[in-house]
Amino acid sequence: MLQILWERGWINPQGWQDYTVNGKKDALGRTIDESSLKFLLGNCDDFINEESILQYYGRLMGVAVDRTPKCHCELAGEGIKYSWAASKNKY
Repeated sequence: MLQILWERGWINPQGWQDYTVNGKKDALGRTIDESSLKFLLGNCDDFINEESILQYYGRLMGVAVDRTPKCHCELAGEGIKYSWAASKNKY
């Protein structure tokens, strides 16, 4: 992460030691977002707008791929509940 951000000019060369994966904490225990490699990388345009391979091929086939959190049946829809029930019956 540090290398990618360094190459893009997001890292201060004089204070590169101040960057951590999750960010440093201030005196009150709050995370300093500007020192978090995850936060900085997440704000890069190409990472925000990145299309997954599944979405890419779905778009080629004319299908909209809606990504939802794993194992979250309220968002994934009723199909996942049916799949879970069928797998439990088989098991």
